Amino acid sequence: MKKLITGIALFVATGLLTQAYAQETTTTRTTTTTTHHRTMYYYYPETNVYNNPTTGDYYYYDAPTTTWTTVKTLPSTISVTPDDRATVYYSDDPWKHNSYDKKRYKAKKNGKVKEKTTTN
Repeated sequence: MKKLITGIALFVATGLLTQAYAQETTTTRTTTTTTHHRTMYYYYPETNVYNNPTTGDYYYYDAPTTTWTTVKTLPSTISVTPDDRATVYYSDDPWKHNSYDKKRYKAKKNGKVKEKTTTN
């Protein structure tokens, strides 16, 4: 009789633990996550121009107005070629990172872009 009571008690205890575990695992927790969408740009170091190939927008520094300008067609005084570009990704306006890009990417004489690697 003692074995029967112990067996029933063990069975009930196992059932209660299983039910408690199931309730715990089915509880959902709400978390807030921020997703940053990164956009691909081409950076042309020789002319210091950015291009968003998806929208066709060009960003260049207009010295007379001392501002970055966005256009669909570059002025005739600025030309870019596909060989002298680097691909960069930013979640905001690319020109905000221009000082970094100017240090990191250099145009070589053969038109290719050289990326300066950093070591820690």
